[in-house]
Amino acid sequence: MLEWIMEYLMQRLQQNRDRAKKRWKKVLCPKIQTIIDRNIEKLEDCIPIKSDDKHYQISCFDGTQYSVDLENATCGCRKWDLSEHAILPINGRKKWKKSNFVPPVPPNHVKKVGRPRKTRRLEPDEPVQKKKKRKPAPIFKEGSNKIKRQQTTVKCGKCGVQGRNARTCQGLVIDVVTDATSQAN
Repeated sequence: MLEWIMEYLMQRLQQNRDRAKKRWKKVLCPKIQTIIDRNIEKLEDCIPIKSDDKHYQISCFDGTQYSVDLENATCGCRKWDLSEHAILPINGRKKWKKSNFVPPVPPNHVKKVGRPRKTRRLEPDEPVQKKKKRKPAPIFKEGSNKIKRQQTTVKCGKCGVQGRNARTCQGLVIDVVTDATSQAN
């Protein structure tokens, strides 16, 4: 997969370069020319000091200094390092050096909370139906300004006693019933 991506990017960049050569008759494309023009305006505040044919020291009025190497296309500000214009080709996977690092693995699958939605595959000739939006229950009763009560009583799912719920139920129904009958006698 990685090899395919690298090949695609190299081909795409080269196609763009070839297209640019046909399109612009000047040495530089218009966008790059405007960037250079802006940089020339900024350089009015800097003084180049030649060290030899390929090395310069750039001193700016704000006190910064940069060393520039024209042969290796490097600068102390690192802008050339950050703006690579080509992706260099790489050897095939068989020629790669073996690494002692553990290869990365995909993240663990986390099961989502709640009941999964049921999905049904549609037949090829079946039209797609739009989902209907459910209207929420009205909070106010019609003709009054009182708020409608949402739920009147809670009933336990384990023992069936009203006022309890299954999560906090301890199953004391038998004890309550036997205590009530013993007190009645």
